[in-house]
Amino acid sequence: MATGKRSRLIEHSEVVLGVALNATDGALLTVATGKATPTRLWDLKTGKMLKEFPSPFESVDETSQVYKEDHGWNKWRHQDIWRFAHTGIVPETGFGFTCAAFGPAGAIIATGCEDGRIIIWDAATAEPIKTLATGIPRILAIAFSADGSRLLAAATDDIIQLWDLDEYKMISKFDETRIENWGKGNRPAITFSADGSRIAFYSPRALEILICDSASGDVLHRIPETSRLPNGSLHSSLRRGLAFIDESTLFSNTGAWIKLLDFTNGELIQQQKCKSGVNVYYANPSIHYVEFLPTLDAFVAVEVENSEDTGHEDWTTVSLHPRKLFERAP
Repeated sequence: MATGKRSRLIEHSEVVLGVALNATDGALLTVATGKATPTRLWDLKTGKMLKEFPSPFESVDETSQVYKEDHGWNKWRHQDIWRFAHTGIVPETGFGFTCAAFGPAGAIIATGCEDGRIIIWDAATAEPIKTLATGIPRILAIAFSADGSRLLAAATDDIIQLWDLDEYKMISKFDETRIENWGKGNRPAITFSADGSRIAFYSPRALEILICDSASGDVLHRIPETSRLPNGSLHSSLRRGLAFIDESTLFSNTGAWIKLLDFTNGELIQQQKCKSGVNVYYANPSIHYVEFLPTLDAFVAVEVENSEDTGHEDWTTVSLHPRKLFERAP
């Protein structure tokens, strides 16, 4: 983070779908394509793989092929459709694990599966502790509370579940199925507050950010967020950023706009627009991922732009945005 230079390269033979860092940034979890591909735990200091958490799927399902100009956006209706990297193409090997997260102190991890299962593992032994049968579609995102007593899971179609991990029972379920024309495959935004007392997630159904009590699931605050650009068009990131900054501040992004909101009253406090690192003339660069880095009090944004000449090549740029440089809300 100090120099921007690459310090480690970990190579996969499969397409990587997601990663998770532990609290000390010393270990990394990776999930990748392939029905039988394990979740892998890596030592970031050495780059060596420490453990594999085996996939619960033993066989590879036959996956339909995509031909010519139809990239799965309109005609393809196979059940394994999942729009990663904005291509709509599902690899022949299908999907097994789809996401992973470290629990507190890295003692446990959770992995989400393409059939809706969530598996809780002992990180030291790579043995499963519990499997949660959620009864919902493919799990796309998982988050632990700070004390490990709660787990938040988000699935396809923006179905959110809040779980009690002490008793392994579901506390609340939220069906926030996207509005018409909402981008399919976008990873739902979910987060816990630092003390674990609150959760927040984005609802495409209501076009709001909901803040809820993590013990009961009761809605405490609603913040209108239309996800519309200044020209009025609907915009969604591949993964919306969302995080509690302090006891009253939440961050979210609509495309290139990073916003700091007072979640107690819904007022906009500060904001900044990310400039394109690909073409300075882009009015609204395609910011697909924004993350808050508390140790730096800054945000990192990832921009992905398609080549207008070839139609299939991408450029990716990463930019850092210190909070102290944000503009005050008008």
